[in-house]
Amino acid sequence: LDEVRKKEEEFQLLNITVLENKYRVRKQFFNELIRGEIPPHQVSNFTNRMESQFFQANYCCFIIEMNLYENFRNEYSAVDQNILKYAITNVIEETIMNHGRGVASDLADNRFIGFLSWESNRSEMETEYACQALGSQIVTHLQQYLNQKVSVAFGGPHRGWESIKHAYTEAHNISEDF
Repeated sequence: LDEVRKKEEEFQLLNITVLENKYRVRKQFFNELIRGEIPPHQVSNFTNRMESQFFQANYCCFIIEMNLYENFRNEYSAVDQNILKYAITNVIEETIMNHGRGVASDLADNRFIGFLSWESNRSEMETEYACQALGSQIVTHLQQYLNQKVSVAFGGPHRGWESIKHAYTEAHNISEDF
């Protein structure tokens, strides 16, 4: 029995380590991607290895910014901040799944990046409506579940990995305008 408990504890620790590393790798990947350091032909291979169902023909990039980041830093220890950032990322991704496919990642101290993708052609109005609905739900869910106030800024629709840097820049500029 002791041996089984010990193995279960080791397995749980291993799962936590794998999850933490997955988030770190994803953060590094998106940072390199938006800086244009990863060739587009390598992106699909990486997302397949990471079991990310993100890429489809159409997508938009969005930035989530924590409104009270200074309070967040003062209120929580570094370890708790990391745990909350994982939780924030999970809430964002769960919310995205209600609107299509996508992925999110911790990007910098107070920012997260996300992508909403869809298969079919949508009109500009349908895309804008979907983005507004998703943004509203992200704000609501993060406030409701984690007591975190955020702002969400969406860029316009894009196609292909080649335009991902432009999609990020567009969303970042809109975020800066808030």
